[in-house]
Amino acid sequence: PITDFVKDLGITDERGYIITNELMEPVEGIYAAGDVRQKVLRQVVTATNDGAIVGQQVGQGLNN
Repeated sequence: PITDFVKDLGITDERGYIITNELMEPVEGIYAAGDVRQKVLRQVVTATNDGAIVGQQVGQGLNN
């Protein structure tokens, strides 16, 4: 994955994938979606789902 820009944050695994919770956050307020996330299945459908979850979380944050 192309995640060198976050490697100093300590949020990636040994292969460079970003480790997230179920809300796609490696840490609160930072989001990761798609094939940069640590997960078992890699495909476009899961990336689209991840992006939708992030969009929902960001939208909720704007409404608070």
